Amino acid sequence: MPRSLDVKVIAHHSEAPASSPVSALMSILAQAGYEIDVLHLVQHAVESGRDSQAVTYLEGRIGDRVIWGVGVDTSVLTASFNALIAVVNRSRHGAAVETRASVVSDGIEARHF
Repeated sequence: MPRSLDVKVIAHHSEAPASSPVSALMSILAQAGYEIDVLHLVQHAVESGRDSQAVTYLEGRIGDRVIWGVGVDTSVLTASFNALIAVVNRSRHGAAVETRASVVSDGIEARHF
């Protein structure tokens, strides 16, 4: 199944057999040298209603680095894509912060070490 990945002004076309769009994007990123192991992923709506934005918090590992990414969009799928891309961008710019998070009843509690 063909997938397209557009990053800023650079367009990259790749095909990745996968069980879901997120898995396909992860395969495409791995082909580009960014193999992400997803350690934690939490999603929630910002508020109630059909037009509410979704937030995806993703803790991923690229090599020996643990990096958090956050994605926001009205689409849960696009928010997930944005979180994956945020992990890649942070890995490229050396902005990794070692963080551990735990889910609490009304949101996310993150602790920086």
